[in-house]
Amino acid sequence: MKLIAEKKLIDSSPMYYLLTEGEHNADTIEFVVDRHYSDVCIENCTFIIKGINSKGDQIEQVLEKIIDGEKVILKWSINRDFTAIAGMLELEIRGVIKLMEKEILVIKYSMPAIEIRATGRGDSLPPVDLIEQAVNDLQIKVSEGITNIQNFISQQIVDLGYPYIILTQAEYDELSIIDETKLYVITEG
Repeated sequence: MKLIAEKKLIDSSPMYYLLTEGEHNADTIEFVVDRHYSDVCIENCTFIIKGINSKGDQIEQVLEKIIDGEKVILKWSINRDFTAIAGMLELEIRGVIKLMEKEILVIKYSMPAIEIRATGRGDSLPPVDLIEQAVNDLQIKVSEGITNIQNFISQQIVDLGYPYIILTQAEYDELSIIDETKLYVITEG
């Protein structure tokens, strides 16, 4: 789901009732904001989403940031801290810069509150610990698999004996000349 900021307001209504109590990384939301606000360039900010749940607990998570032309895309993989409690969840996104151990607020985006749906309860559901353990085991296996794939690809490139350059897609796109005698390896960045 992609939500686009209008000045310093993000319409969160498409997320209303999207999330269910206890979900973990089930949904990823992309917030699209302008790279410049007034005369301020915000691309160097660290963006943090803050939530206050119906019990008054405050939750924060740093958002993944991607610069895309004149836009900044902020990715939020919604973790269980935000969905721990059913009920209303107030949200805002802050763009901050750290200067000598001090966090300076540059910009704040406000959003209407959303509601986290209550989950069903029953005797046939497995205990939360078993679910968490299964998810953790799966995440470890996926991480190991990705590392093995990356190692295999790196070894294949080395075995080619071909000169290569490792860069991100954005860096590759900015190249004015492509050297056909070199292999360009695109990585996430």
